[in-house]
Amino acid sequence: MNISFWIARRYIVARRSLQFISVITLLSLVGIAVGVAAIICVSSIFNGFRDMYQTSMIAYDPHVRIHSADSARLQEYHDILSTVRSLPHVVAAEPVLEGRCIISVRNTFRIVQMHGVAVSSFQKVSGIARSMVAGDFREASANDLPRIVIGAECANAAELAVEDTITLLSPHFIEQALQSFMAPQGQRCVVGGIFYTNSKEYNEGYAYCDTGLAQRLFSAPTGSCTAIDCRLDDVENADDIAHTLQSTFGTSYSIDTWYDLHKDLYSVMRFERLASFVVLSVIVLVSVFNIFAMLSMTVVRKRRDIAILSAMGASTGVIERIFRTEGLAIGLVGSLSGAALGLGLCFLQIQFHLLRFDQHTFIVNAVPLKIAWIDCLSIVAVSIIFSWIATIIPARRAARTFIAEALRSE
Repeated sequence: MNISFWIARRYIVARRSLQFISVITLLSLVGIAVGVAAIICVSSIFNGFRDMYQTSMIAYDPHVRIHSADSARLQEYHDILSTVRSLPHVVAAEPVLEGRCIISVRNTFRIVQMHGVAVSSFQKVSGIARSMVAGDFREASANDLPRIVIGAECANAAELAVEDTITLLSPHFIEQALQSFMAPQGQRCVVGGIFYTNSKEYNEGYAYCDTGLAQRLFSAPTGSCTAIDCRLDDVENADDIAHTLQSTFGTSYSIDTWYDLHKDLYSVMRFERLASFVVLSVIVLVSVFNIFAMLSMTVVRKRRDIAILSAMGASTGVIERIFRTEGLAIGLVGSLSGAALGLGLCFLQIQFHLLRFDQHTFIVNAVPLKIAWIDCLSIVAVSIIFSWIATIIPARRAARTFIAEALRSE
């Protein structure tokens, strides 16, 4: 067994009595373990929520969206559509006409973001079609009123059911009413279907209609659209496709990926995750400082041992390795113990749902977790590196101890 490791182990383990230095050693080990476990658990929780939200958004949002850089409508978009559909990994690409509308029914008003899409392509570009809980999305008959699809929370707030008649007011109708000094008439239509998703934003504020109704609501000329929505075979290809489209169409068009559509929210989630990591890292740093303090006091207390080892021929490198090994061992055991504790708690939550939510209030029944192994390895590695850094000064101080002075002080 290496002499440095053997002596370091004796300094850590072989204590005849509970001394102050051994208490600091224990606190350092426990502090590092708790800090590492806390960071792993919190990081997994943030990853779980981010993954849950990302999955729900990808299911309903387009993977790539093309729109005009100056927010104007796209005119004669058929050439753009043909180019997009010819690209690899593009499963579907369809024009969308969007705008704000007011749903008016029985003196109740709800503002929604209306999406005008072709009924035949509704299921290709949006996951809403797979989230219908009542009714369906189809074209109206010749003598019937136009049909729209709304979210469940919007329908609940306005007390609407399938086949109920409502009135839609758009900025175009309101402008016409102001110019003619008359009350806005609006567009009467029928609730054709109700959808429910994992996104409160969609359930409360999104609605869908066919392209013809959207053109009347927003006074849009035939052959124009707000954007072109694309669905890919794999969402991981979104950045490559967006880069290709931007190079093809130039700066006149803006290309957004699914991440860009909710960039502010994702940025906030990333900042919260980073802030939590920094705050919890303080626990590890305090424990690492304890290692520094413990080793410094050990060097003072073991000056006689150091002098004897030097007199017996031990080099400064051997003495330095003794104290580096001692501090690194504490950091290593604490980091690995914390990783085991953190991962154990995460697996218990995943398997048994120890932390539950009220299903009547939340869309999930328990705190979601996603273990990112690269994050766990990074946390353990950083903890061990900090522990090693804390040993440098005390170890060098021990190696520079003069034999005569150390023996004289004893």
